[in-house]
Amino acid sequence: MPYGEFHKETDERITSIRADYLILNAILTRHEGVIRKRWAKKTRTQRKAILESSWHTQMPHQHRPDLRDYYRVERRGFNETSTSTIREDVYKWPYINTEDLVTPTHVLQLLNSRGRFTPNNFAETDWQSSELGRNINVIKVRPIYNDPNDEGQHKALLEDESNGKEPEDGEISRSPENEMVREWKDKYKPSEWSYYLMMHPTDLEEYGHPVKLPVALESQKEVRRASGALIILQIQQPLMAFLVKICLELLPDVEISLERITAFFQASEDLEPLATFYQAPKQPEPPEIRTTKEDGWDSAFALAQKIPYSVPHWTDFDTIMSSIAARIHEWKDHAWAMRDDPSYFTNAVGEFCKWDAP
Repeated sequence: MPYGEFHKETDERITSIRADYLILNAILTRHEGVIRKRWAKKTRTQRKAILESSWHTQMPHQHRPDLRDYYRVERRGFNETSTSTIREDVYKWPYINTEDLVTPTHVLQLLNSRGRFTPNNFAETDWQSSELGRNINVIKVRPIYNDPNDEGQHKALLEDESNGKEPEDGEISRSPENEMVREWKDKYKPSEWSYYLMMHPTDLEEYGHPVKLPVALESQKEVRRASGALIILQIQQPLMAFLVKICLELLPDVEISLERITAFFQASEDLEPLATFYQAPKQPEPPEIRTTKEDGWDSAFALAQKIPYSVPHWTDFDTIMSSIAARIHEWKDHAWAMRDDPSYFTNAVGEFCKWDAP
């Protein structure tokens, strides 16, 4: 993909992601409690209708549609004919399906996480969720190559804004950062540079900012190679729009619509179509949604199910302890079943002997 085409697509998707996040955050900080109550009152049929009308394409009906599609194609062998019917969307969003989302909690967890935390918090998990699709080449990671016409369309990290010209009298001399860029240009050949996107900054305005860096410095910066970053944006943009539409479906009495949202972001400062909406008072965040058992610990299955809908916690020791406790409970149940149920004991020993045979 030429850089010019890449720059245009990323710019459009980043603008959409930022707008949808700001709207979703504004809605949740004012109406999340109402949204939870109204979702709980909906029947499964009503929830399914809201989900299907809000999703941008046909929503899969069963859990883990990516694995189901993979096994379907694998039986016939991966070739051009068998992969022609593969739906790329099920590999980009394996957690988006009606079986999981019509439950009372998963949609609410997804709204809370994506609406209360900026998109950069989910860049890594969104990349990991597409791993199967990338491994079998259903999701194609297209390399970004230099385009002679792209000069001036990207801004290198710490780029020398003087473009190499000596400062005139009275101008401020080059900064140390610009001197660093000049050293990079002297040290690394043009072929040793590559395009990146800023994927982990704390500032939402800098999220998805295009940069050009020496490949050797990739690990020292909070960036992701442009070809991979584009996949993340392609995952996040429809997902954020989906969540905004769900909120609008659940809040028909709130003076807000997609047309008004679009007008808001295109209007000048003195014309705010959503001014009345933003004047509504903010409400305290509702308590965390939990699906624990009576003993206070989630089951291992429940923990695995809620991961795609929650905020990533890389060092969440409570979750680690909950996972360990869930496994211990499973082992205890297994041990008691082995002791009290002869048929269970026979099946367990048979399985063990089958797989442990030399």
